[in-house]
Amino acid sequence: QKIELERKEENEKRLQLEYRNVQLELKSLQNQINPHFLFNCMNMIMKQAYMEKASQTQHITEAIARYLRSVLDQEGEIVTIHQELQQIKNYLDIQELRFGSRFRYQLNCDSQCRSLNVPFMILQPLVENALYHGIKYKRSRGMIEITGTKEGENLYLTVADDGVGMDEDELKKLGKEISRPCKETESGFGLANVNERIRMYFG
Repeated sequence: QKIELERKEENEKRLQLEYRNVQLELKSLQNQINPHFLFNCMNMIMKQAYMEKASQTQHITEAIARYLRSVLDQEGEIVTIHQELQQIKNYLDIQELRFGSRFRYQLNCDSQCRSLNVPFMILQPLVENALYHGIKYKRSRGMIEITGTKEGENLYLTVADDGVGMDEDELKKLGKEISRPCKETESGFGLANVNERIRMYFG
């Protein structure tokens, strides 16, 4: 029975990975439909903003173009931490233009971590939560800090903010939610997605 159960679990993991691969292939095909049209539109907006001396519009369009380019250029599901942090930087640059001076951020990663591999965009749901559930409701200027450290065989990636936070009951409820499959999750979908993807790749 134990062997049969292990076989079923392995088979379920394999099917989940196959399903994920199909999703990635579909996403890749969708991204290839007309990326040149998208960037031509972005360039047109940037040129128009330059002609109209709308520097803020020009800056945010450039930031969005960099972010989209990095997403469309990403071929696989696994990236280095250096690439992941660059993607986070692109995302936060856009949000800084949107939120103005309401927050600042720091990226601190040990040099020995930067070449290690992680699933693509594994940090973004955490950064989004820090921004939209923590910093957004803070009256004073907030801070988001992303750190990466390696201790022995373990890699620690941390997203921290000094926003409004949550109480103990909310924390316990969220802890239960993120351990469930994404499709069954009522709240905390982004965190459940992160948890599920890490388990699929690393056990």
